[in-house]
Amino acid sequence: MKQNNGLSAEDLALLAAVVVLLGDFLAFLSILKERQEKAEKKDN
Repeated sequence: MKQNNGLSAEDLALLAAVVVLLGDFLAFLSILKERQEKAEKKDN
């Protein structure tokens, strides 16, 4: 019997979800930074 040391489908799905979540979080931070820069530009 061969032992499988690779990632299972469930492991890959979990990793993909983490990557998507991280991407969404970075996009959210980008939007917040853009709003902050626009507000600073408007004040000057």
